[in-house]
Amino acid sequence: EADYDFDFFRRPDFAPAGYNGHQVKVGLKHYLLPRKLYHKPSYSFGIKEYAKFKARDSSGEDTTTNRKDRAHRLGHEVGFYPTNRVLLRLRTQIGRNDSNDQFRDFYDYDFYQVSPTVAWRIDKKSLLTGGFQYQRNNYDERDLAGPAGREDVYSVLGNFRRSLTKSVEWIIYWTYVKYDGNIPELEFQDSTVGSGFQLNF
Repeated sequence: EADYDFDFFRRPDFAPAGYNGHQVKVGLKHYLLPRKLYHKPSYSFGIKEYAKFKARDSSGEDTTTNRKDRAHRLGHEVGFYPTNRVLLRLRTQIGRNDSNDQFRDFYDYDFYQVSPTVAWRIDKKSLLTGGFQYQRNNYDERDLAGPAGREDVYSVLGNFRRSLTKSVEWIIYWTYVKYDGNIPELEFQDSTVGSGFQLNF
């Protein structure tokens, strides 16, 4: 299997947070029990390009280059179908985020992620999914809180998908995220509602 995702994100209240994202993912699904139980190892590479956020040099001064974040992920997924319409799924990932912002290596970190989800096939064209996600980020250097910083990210996720054609899906999603870490100034919580289209090739 191979996927490509494009992400267009903007925050009217904080323009530098906006980015265009690209991700390529390859995986191999193997059924352990026919039509019931499968597992899938995967690898993905993603990049986020920030249009209004300059990368900084090691002294903290803005450079002429926009910030770019690159992420490598190794993943594994296990799925079980208790019925033809319900899927129970557990995804785990480990990876590395590397940014061209050099100031204190503020955006460079290793991470691992666990995400259990439930998906319900309402009919042939509609799919409803909900789940929880936990991610630990271990930063190379966030010395406001000692030699390095860490961040625990808790998310509740939900989305509805509707197939419009064989290759186009309409998606509406809701996400609640809470950030906890050892730097109190960077802790926050947020929720997002969005909609978009996905092209399947």
